[in-house]
Amino acid sequence: SKLYRINKLFAGAKGFKRVTITIKDVLIPFFVLITANIIVLTTWTIVSPLRWTRTVLEYDDYDRPTSSIGQCSSENGAPFIWVLVVINGCALILALWQAYL
Repeated sequence: SKLYRINKLFAGAKGFKRVTITIKDVLIPFFVLITANIIVLTTWTIVSPLRWTRTVLEYDDYDRPTSSIGQCSSENGAPFIWVLVVINGCALILALWQAYL
């Protein structure tokens, strides 16, 4: 949204026009992006929450764990990750396009 404001200023400067940029020009894209992310992440948490699992790698002579690894995993996380990649990827492509202009 910052690049959009800068491009709007330069476009107005070409025609020697006064350009008014409001807070709304920045906040609307921000709230759209943050709301989309919150909706996807909240849905993911409700539908398929992350679970912590620990796997023991080694035991000592008395059958006590000496080494283990753990990770968070979700049974159906891939679709949510792809939706987040698409949403934030589109925002990145739009920002790159604005920077190119």
